[in-house]
Amino acid sequence: MTATLGQGSIVRCSKCDDLQKPFLGKVLEHLAHHVIVQIINFDPIDRYMVDVLDGQVTLKTEQVRPLRMIKINPRSERTSRG
Repeated sequence: MTATLGQGSIVRCSKCDDLQKPFLGKVLEHLAHHVIVQIINFDPIDRYMVDVLDGQVTLKTEQVRPLRMIKINPRSERTSRG
């Protein structure tokens, strides 16, 4: 899984010590067993902590899963995976 956690990857993150709910993030840096994630979508209950953390959090690699992006072609009903 570590190969798919490159810089710029969009990931789904499980809740951590600082945040109460799962959130979406963008990988800023991948370290040995941790990743630094910019928080891009979060539950409103965590808005104060996201502000306190300046929108970034460090997580263990096991706490993040890469998202698969699906590109939809608006001209046809077919989808292509990107």
